[in-house]
Amino acid sequence: MSIHWGFSVGGIVKYAQLIDNVFHQAPIKIFSIVILGDNWDYDKNTLEKISAKTVYIKNRYDFSWISKSVLEIDSLRPQIIMTHGFNGHFVAAITRMRTKTKPRYICSYHGSYYAFTPIRKVFQRLINNFTEAYIRYCAYSCVAVSKFTKQSLLRKGVVSSKIEVIYNGIRDEESPIKFRRKFRKDWGVQDSEILLGVTSRLDPFKGIEYLIDAFYVLCKKITNCKLVIIGSGTIEKKLKEKVIKCGLNQKVIFTGFRSEVPKCLLAIDIFILPSLAENHSIGLIEAMRAGKAIIATNVGGNTESVCHLKEGLIIPAANSKSLIDAIEKLVEHRSLAETLGKSAREKFKKTFTEEIMVRKTAQWLVKCATHPTQK
Repeated sequence: MSIHWGFSVGGIVKYAQLIDNVFHQAPIKIFSIVILGDNWDYDKNTLEKISAKTVYIKNRYDFSWISKSVLEIDSLRPQIIMTHGFNGHFVAAITRMRTKTKPRYICSYHGSYYAFTPIRKVFQRLINNFTEAYIRYCAYSCVAVSKFTKQSLLRKGVVSSKIEVIYNGIRDEESPIKFRRKFRKDWGVQDSEILLGVTSRLDPFKGIEYLIDAFYVLCKKITNCKLVIIGSGTIEKKLKEKVIKCGLNQKVIFTGFRSEVPKCLLAIDIFILPSLAENHSIGLIEAMRAGKAIIATNVGGNTESVCHLKEGLIIPAANSKSLIDAIEKLVEHRSLAETLGKSAREKFKKTFTEEIMVRKTAQWLVKCATHPTQK
């Protein structure tokens, strides 16, 4: 059983959908509990695709989710309960004191929580401390999405034997080339223009402001380039205001959230991930799948996905000058960009596909269910 508090668009929801497919690889049945409040935004399309029971509450102060969740757990009597993120861990910690069922508790770890607003920053340390303590003392086993996240847990006192590293994976699919022409036309990009792009949540730690600063300088050197920013988030309005202030509103395209990312990526010539912090970026491996020339920052798990001058260019974070230099290098040396893109595609197929991730996750879940003694 998987437990989710909310089901908003993002990496954890995509992860939940992939976990739901492990029954193809092993004799495991997956069922989810999803706690949702009135008027909460959530990924309705993904929720409809997985086996789940929705527990509705009036608001965040409605604690009826405790008894409702306990009822579902005692009814299904799962061997394993898996949680994702602070809220899921918290639900598990509370319900385990009430339920008659005694399953093994396992979890996924996608990295530390980063607060986006001053109010949330008050809770950032509390959330991270709780998550780390939950993994140390309550979880039987934990899957980390990168070696970087495993190292983070080790520094927090989690024993190595409790942590399994399984990279995020996505489906290997290729979209028809006609979508390159379609989206470039929709966005007003000419065939002769170079289109830089990023797919990302628009949050402070994604470093998009540094990309805009770099693009402002770059436009004075390379006039036939444009930038597309695919995604939505907490600083979308701020970024749009910055673009207007820089006089780039004819050069920068904001698409908002798009579900057809693989098709959108066909329109892009150079993919840029300017993150200030990262664990294992889905956006990055989507760009690898598309065979794009990639520029990414030297943070978190980025260098586990892309090696410098092998699958892309790795640069320092929070450094607009390095961004400019890297973009100029790929624009001036198109053969290098093409070679890096092909290598990125090959590494994706060997390491980051959905099939590989689901197979390894199924093996891990079987081990968690059948291991005779607790760690």
